[in-house]
Amino acid sequence: MGCGGIAGSLLVGLVLLPFIVPWQYTAAVYGTIAVIALALYIKVQSYRRKVELERERRRIEAEERKLQRQLEAEERELQRNREAAARKQAREDQLQQMRDAAASKKKLRAEQRQAWVEARKSSVPRQRPRTEKPDTAHHAAATQAAFIDRAKTIRSKLRRDRTTSAED
Repeated sequence: MGCGGIAGSLLVGLVLLPFIVPWQYTAAVYGTIAVIALALYIKVQSYRRKVELERERRRIEAEERKLQRQLEAEERELQRNREAAARKQAREDQLQQMRDAAASKKKLRAEQRQAWVEARKSSVPRQRPRTEKPDTAHHAAATQAAFIDRAKTIRSKLRRDRTTSAED
């Protein structure tokens, strides 16, 4: 039997009660029933409140978990942004170092080129004007000395070759 059946039976019993028992007992029974009904009402209200509080607690916990997940997601996003900014700054620093190195290398090359040009200018003897004749005597002596040295070298090589081939 469901709750409706029980309630119906109680209601019928309460209606028929004055006809079954004397009036003194009826009042006591009605009073007892009223106290029991009040106790049941309080118990039901207490249970409803407890269920309501439990639902509210679960809803609040779910909301807290949701907010916690959002907070963690935002913290992760913030951390990723910080790391990306750090990587970007490192790349920019590296590029700037490369630019600085290239600029200093270019400057060094320009300085070296300028020093080489200056050294070249100072080491190259000035050419005599075409109207002057070169010093042919000095030139001829130098050429002759070079030929003599070359001839001596060739002769010494030939002697060595002959002595080496004779020994074999």
